[in-house]
Amino acid sequence: MKKGRIIIITGSPGTGKSTISSILAKESNMSKSVNMQTDDFYHYLSKGAIPPYLPESNEQNLIVIEAFLESAKRYARGGYDVIVDGIVGPWFLEPWKALAQEDYEVHYIVLRASMEIRLRSKLKSVLIVQYLKILYNRNWS
Repeated sequence: MKKGRIIIITGSPGTGKSTISSILAKESNMSKSVNMQTDDFYHYLSKGAIPPYLPESNEQNLIVIEAFLESAKRYARGGYDVIVDGIVGPWFLEPWKALAQEDYEVHYIVLRASMEIRLRSKLKSVLIVQYLKILYNRNWS
């Protein structure tokens, strides 16, 4: 069985990581693909979770990265194209570079966008959330 590729899509919030990752997973030329959201692995933490942006979360963040890296490897060994969607900064690249040395095909793509585009993207999200709150709080009787 042919190994799948591991494609990391990263960038700051609002650059289109989730949109691009979803498209890549659906349009993969492999017969199987998976779109892994790194944020999901942080949501699995139930007790003692530290917000990942705090300096004291470094050990936790390394464990979370190792967890989704191992998941990505397993999917790739199973013949899946693996699209990793999340903020994977250069400070977390060493384990991914080691995968390339283990004969995995690994790609690292950084998305960048202007502040105007990023703010527009975030504004749409805020407006959608506000709309849904209004919709769900409405009296439908």
